[in-house]
Amino acid sequence: MTTILNVAIAGASGALGSAVLSKLVATPHLNVRVLRNLGSKSVFPPAIQVTDVDYSSTEELTRALADQHALVSTVGAPGISGQLQLIDACIAAGVNRFIPSDFGVDLENPNAQKLPLFIPKARIHQYLVDKCNTTGISYTYIYTGSFLDWGFKNNMSFDVLSDTPTIVGDGNLSFSGILLPTTGEAVVGVLNNLVATKNRAVFVRDFITTQNQPLAMARRIAPERHYNPVHAELDDLQDAADDRLAQGLYDMETFRPYIYRAMFDPAYRREPLALDNQLLRISEKSEADLEEAMKAVLG
Repeated sequence: MTTILNVAIAGASGALGSAVLSKLVATPHLNVRVLRNLGSKSVFPPAIQVTDVDYSSTEELTRALADQHALVSTVGAPGISGQLQLIDACIAAGVNRFIPSDFGVDLENPNAQKLPLFIPKARIHQYLVDKCNTTGISYTYIYTGSFLDWGFKNNMSFDVLSDTPTIVGDGNLSFSGILLPTTGEAVVGVLNNLVATKNRAVFVRDFITTQNQPLAMARRIAPERHYNPVHAELDDLQDAADDRLAQGLYDMETFRPYIYRAMFDPAYRREPLALDNQLLRISEKSEADLEEAMKAVLG
């Protein structure tokens, strides 16, 4: 198959899923089906086809995917392990391409695979690769770096809503970042380039930045706020995360330092030989786009 017409999306109600869904439905030749987990109260526009299905049932998922050419997964952390059922259902239904919910960290880096937060994703990664070697399904991973707009309001790349945002090191550690709508563009780009993206990771980004850069931007946009950043070393943050994990505390305070490790430590990421922005027809972003995203959070 070289052309995708029917595409399903799982996990379409979250921040990432909504952004991806918006780009999918705006693509004229795509027929989009939302797979809504049974019992979910998520509401979608009337024009969007929605199928309610038990995500834990491979049989139900197979029926829901019977006429689909591709499945995009944007499920959140609680649904990562459940992608095993999604993969099996895709194979049973004859779905050609599966794009897993793994849009940030480069899980082909063996160090990143060992970070506690990413172990479930690494298992899915290996399972999917193995299945692609023995069945007709294919995959594409989309590695984006940090979601900058989402991170602005969720204490990740830079917490603009806190007067005491965490700054790792001196704040000059560089990292790749992307805006959520661009991730949707990348998904559409993959579906439009099946051959060139088959069974590999694609690398896309909008910006290379540091934490000090959005800090300066926030001070310029909101001079009435008094930012007093708290500097922390990466090793100290991860040591604290390891302690919390040992206590059975499974929350973002525990997991955030592992994300920082994958973002900032060169040993846990790789610089791609070439970006896939041009292949996927990613629109070029400017600092003004990043500023607008920050203004939307600051209000």
